[in-house]
Amino acid sequence: INAEYGGSSYSMAGLPPVFYADEEWRQFSAQHQRNERHKVVDATSDYWAPTGIPTGASNKWMDGTGGIYVKTAEVSAQRGSTDLAIRNKASTRIQYAEAGPADATSAVLMIHGWGETWRVWQNTLLAQSKFGFHKRTIAVDLRGFGGSASSMKGRHSVGHHVDDMIGLLDALGLDRVCVVAHSLSSVIALRLASQNPARIASVLLVSGTASYAANEHVADWSSCLDALSEPGSEAVADTEPVTMAYINRLLESRFVDMDGIAPNRLNSIQHNLRQVHRDVLRQNLRSLREADLECELYGLAMPVLLVRGAEDRIVTAEEHARMVDSIPHGTVRVIPGAAHMLPIEQPERLARILQSFGFVNEEHFVIGSDLVTGSDALQTRLGMGRMSADSFLANRDY
Repeated sequence: INAEYGGSSYSMAGLPPVFYADEEWRQFSAQHQRNERHKVVDATSDYWAPTGIPTGASNKWMDGTGGIYVKTAEVSAQRGSTDLAIRNKASTRIQYAEAGPADATSAVLMIHGWGETWRVWQNTLLAQSKFGFHKRTIAVDLRGFGGSASSMKGRHSVGHHVDDMIGLLDALGLDRVCVVAHSLSSVIALRLASQNPARIASVLLVSGTASYAANEHVADWSSCLDALSEPGSEAVADTEPVTMAYINRLLESRFVDMDGIAPNRLNSIQHNLRQVHRDVLRQNLRSLREADLECELYGLAMPVLLVRGAEDRIVTAEEHARMVDSIPHGTVRVIPGAAHMLPIEQPERLARILQSFGFVNEEHFVIGSDLVTGSDALQTRLGMGRMSADSFLANRDY
């Protein structure tokens, strides 16, 4: 991929860096200036430039890069909303990135984790673009995060996010999707699937589990977030962004080795987290910790794939083992050399896993490769989905 920087052509090795639209870049620069007092050292312009791009080069997102376009939609609550009487009076603006054929019969809905935006998936999507998007792919910003509108009236719960996702599917004319969720948003994906089984064909959880109520790492994030509002804190006012010390503590628990992550990727995560209002972060994290979906796993009729990094300290192998024992059609994939931030640590491997999703028919989504063919293709797919030959899917007349 070639791009023009300062009149000279620069060839990006591997995946392109993170780019920002004009307005995002303006906000990024302004936020950088306001937050200098939270930094240990004064950062030069080189610190904010993508790795390998010459000093002074642009780091703006060129809409359409890799076939990815950023859009917005107005969504409103539907029947069964968490707060129907209030939310019917106004819609919510949701930003999302879209790729793939708009007329595809199948679609993928990607939900970022707590404190993130759709850009956590950016390098995974760019890697996926190398071998083409076979499905319409929607990477969404949850309300209050990224470019989506915020509600400062206590409406950033799991239930409100689920309502927004159903409203977005309706606004985009999508009847049935595969849901992909990262980190703590696995709770949102599972709730979405359990409450709307007719709309969710399958679920893929990236570094996610069914409950974070007893997770010591998440408890630490919550307590440290609350401590920022205590007297004596350098960012005591809620209008202040979270501090760099808080972000570094958060990220250290998520990566195998932060020193091995490209600076531009870390800068993007830091920027996205610091532009979220602290009250939104608290409300959302509190709701995610209170939600416990373990008792609902038995009722999930669709295939569920659990993907985690081998070095993940937040979501353990034991948790995934318990989950897969509870999910009727559950499978586990472990990616070596990665921890909790798989979309950033191993974007190409994750992209290949996303590509391997295929419909057995228009009603059921089975983990497997679209390239599995031959007389025993059905049995091969059943085996890859850990389904026995007695499964109803094995009935060729079904």
